[in-house]
Amino acid sequence: MWQYLLAWLLAAQTLNLFFAVTMLAAACGGDGRVIALVSALLYLMLVFA
Repeated sequence: MWQYLLAWLLAAQTLNLFFAVTMLAAACGGDGRVIALVSALLYLMLVFA
């Protein structure tokens, strides 16, 4: 399910930064913060690299 959400966010250029900030915020606290951090870094690499 999250793959479809990710594909939609990748298509919506205006939400790229919002999604990255959300993932980084999730990485700062809560369960699965390592997964969230890795996801955020990979996303930033795909979008902004």
